[in-house]
Amino acid sequence: ELTIGKEEQTRSTMKAYWDEHAQKKASNSLMLLMKEDERFAQQEKEEILSYLPNFDGLSIVELGAGVGRFTGDLAQKATTVLAVDFVDKFLQENKNKYSSAYPHIDYLCRDVTKLELDSESYDFIFSNWLMMYLNDEEIEKLANKLYSWCNYNGYIFFRESCEGGASGDIPRTNNPTFYRKYTKYISIFDNKPDLQRISVNQIQIYMENKNKTNQYCFLYKKIKKN
Repeated sequence: ELTIGKEEQTRSTMKAYWDEHAQKKASNSLMLLMKEDERFAQQEKEEILSYLPNFDGLSIVELGAGVGRFTGDLAQKATTVLAVDFVDKFLQENKNKYSSAYPHIDYLCRDVTKLELDSESYDFIFSNWLMMYLNDEEIEKLANKLYSWCNYNGYIFFRESCEGGASGDIPRTNNPTFYRKYTKYISIFDNKPDLQRISVNQIQIYMENKNKTNQYCFLYKKIKKN
């Protein structure tokens, strides 16, 4: 008798979760899983962008690009952007917004756990709320891929909801998200050779406006160590 592996179960659950949300209007509030609050969404985005390194002229892969909350901002300065998401409706919305203004954005509908890119092919790997939808084994494998895809002197940046529960306030019948201790991500990425941890930041606007202390941004740089 065939049994479904843990990773296949996780991917099936997460795909169903986002397919359900994809039935709603594709918007920034949907990406935040939050009731309409464009002012908060803009302030939150600006704070996250403030934690990024200088990415002028870099090649970028954006994982979990969604409807494009960050895609346009990345494309303004990057030479190329590959926007990846596993929900086609979100990518189509993203493309409708930005493909004309930024023809150097490429779009790829793909589950990140099945994504294959060339080694050392991007200068900057960006994701926002991605690894919280992967199980522990999937994160370990993805971390190896991110490390491989990143050029030397390039950057890996990710933002996650950590231990402390959901960030949004849209009622959910189910929530399959993995809320880990933020130190779990640090231990995984600190263990990669030639990865230097640049910063770990708590997102202040969540602390100030929503009394949430579990929103973290992580920035690493790939450098040759002696």
